[in-house]
Amino acid sequence: MFIRSLVSCLVLFLLAGTTLAASPARSEQALRILREASAVLRATTTIAFDFDYIGSGTQVGRARGSAAIRREPSGKLTAYRGEVELVAVFPGWEEHPARYDLGLTDGTAWRLDQSRRLLEKGTVSDGAGYLVNRGAGFFLFPQLSREEPLGVEIEDPEEIELLGTATLGGVECDLISLTFPPDSGLGSQLFAIAREDRLVRRIVFMAAGGAAGSLFTWDLTLTNLRAGDDAAPTGFGPPVADGIRVVDRDAAPVGPGDHTEGWSVTLAGGKTLTADDLLGRYIVLDFWASWCPFCHENLPYLDTLHRQLGDNPKIRIIAVNIWETSYDAAGYFEAQGFDMDLALDGDRLAEHFKVAGTPMAIVIGPDGRILLRNRDTGESRDRVLREALGP
Repeated sequence: MFIRSLVSCLVLFLLAGTTLAASPARSEQALRILREASAVLRATTTIAFDFDYIGSGTQVGRARGSAAIRREPSGKLTAYRGEVELVAVFPGWEEHPARYDLGLTDGTAWRLDQSRRLLEKGTVSDGAGYLVNRGAGFFLFPQLSREEPLGVEIEDPEEIELLGTATLGGVECDLISLTFPPDSGLGSQLFAIAREDRLVRRIVFMAAGGAAGSLFTWDLTLTNLRAGDDAAPTGFGPPVADGIRVVDRDAAPVGPGDHTEGWSVTLAGGKTLTADDLLGRYIVLDFWASWCPFCHENLPYLDTLHRQLGDNPKIRIIAVNIWETSYDAAGYFEAQGFDMDLALDGDRLAEHFKVAGTPMAIVIGPDGRILLRNRDTGESRDRVLREALGP
């Protein structure tokens, strides 16, 4: 009943200010539209758009800007570029620049602080991905990085309904609501899919978690959307202009092969573990936040991995909650039935490992050296973690 009420609120939120055309709710039609949209996105190699991202509930804030993204049919993101303005600052982002550009191309990540005219860049394989991970989350919606972009939305929901049509930014769209199982962490979602080209124009995600039933949403609207090889004429590299100071971050000690020391993590029950305590074990630190839909997709996989490997004294899996204000992460874990370790208030640990976006999994080997930094989602991330932890 609660999820249904969320869907009702979500529908009203999405449809505000739009012109509706009535349409009967038919799951068969909704599935057909989702399949068509997934096929179009899978075949799209380059896409560009203006975006407006709104977070509410436990993570209030707003960001807007423009972005261009290049992807392979496998779902691998090979390049992207974004210009971002923080209109309303998110909790934990008070020190973040209000206007910045960022991008990824040819294995190099870069971020330009417009107010300071400071350009930071570095090689992703050497750990510099933190420059883009956090800010890019405003426009890199998860469907872009899947081989079957809308596979989760087609296969996993308990309910799929075609609500009707709405005009968004002058484009007529079909509106589809999805309700996922309560234990999936994927909540309720709404998609606006354009009739003219079957590309997604709006995604709204809503979920509740914790013993207090705390609610959060994120709402991403795409306008001025272009698709095709000529959609990003300016390329994906950083801007070149006089007066920009360049800092190379390749020396940052956060990448695979680097030794880690001097850190600690406090579990939800109050026990503190140090890097020295955990030497001799494989450690998985999974940094997540309540407002991150990618994280909610990953956590059930991570808990299953913990249950399968938890008896191995040489492996420790810890979910580290970060960048929250009043979210009841322990209550959420209890409600979901998760059994893995939970660490609260992990902001300092995230800073130590230069985590700039969620989800972020860091695997540390028995010798204290980083084996892996990974931001994949779902089955892809699960497979990578299992490979890193060995047979």
